[in-house]
Amino acid sequence: MVYSRIGKGREDEFRGEKILIDLDSYSGVFIDGSYDMAPTGTLQRSMTFAFQSLARRGSELSVLEDARVTACDESPPHYHIRAAKVWLFENGDWAVSNATLYVGVVPLLWLPFFYYPADEIIFHPAIGYASREGSYVQRSEEHTSELQSPNTI
Repeated sequence: MVYSRIGKGREDEFRGEKILIDLDSYSGVFIDGSYDMAPTGTLQRSMTFAFQSLARRGSELSVLEDARVTACDESPPHYHIRAAKVWLFENGDWAVSNATLYVGVVPLLWLPFFYYPADEIIFHPAIGYASREGSYVQRSEEHTSELQSPNTI
């Protein structure tokens, strides 16, 4: 089953083996599927989320259970995050809980909770690959300071 959502300058595609729909509340749950999130904000790549279940919680939030997140285009992906729970916000932000970062099949880092904002904020994590440095996870902080002139006598 495939569901495409077009709006707000992007197109998202949901795929699943089954869908359960409550006609009274117009809410639904995808079972055993995946979701492709188009690039938003500073995120330059599309993200793929594979999940056991995906449920909408209002118009601003989707909750995925037993999920895998990656921005790698290869199959199988070179890296991914497996999480017990993933929250996808309408503005492009996402968060995970009880997650493990894998490089290939090797678990590299356990994350009890991780939040990735779509827009620039004071603290903004960056995950990527550079030909010289290789794969990296880094953080950037925005510092504001005023130049102070030395005291003169």
